Amino acid sequence: MTLKVDRIEKVDGLSGIDTDYVIGGAARFWVRAFHVGIDESLNCSSIVDNGTGDYTFNFTNAFTTVNHSTVGMADFNSTGSYNRLLQGVGATTTSERFYTITAGNGGRYDSGRLCIHIQGDLA
Repeated sequence: MTLKVDRIEKVDGLSGIDTDYVIGGAARFWVRAFHVGIDESLNCSSIVDNGTGDYTFNFTNAFTTVNHSTVGMADFNSTGSYNRLLQGVGATTTSERFYTITAGNGGRYDSGRLCIHIQGDLA
């Protein structure tokens, strides 16, 4: 069964939204990982540990270009330090590479939890 609609409206008919916003606004990739173990994800086939604080996230389905929008966070590490940043260092249509760094000195450290969301068109 296929449902085809151009607009979704509330029962009272007073407000609604075009389906382009719903479909276009959905994340095409997201992952919640602990170090290199995938906890939950969408479109994440694997994570590669390239070294201390250096991770590559591989996509199950490719993006059309490398110009997708990424947002993410890096959480605490084993020492309990919470000042971690996620730095994108290389994107392809099939993967994206990140460093987890310390805000104070920019040094790379393994992070306890990583959360990443990517918006863009899939191939």
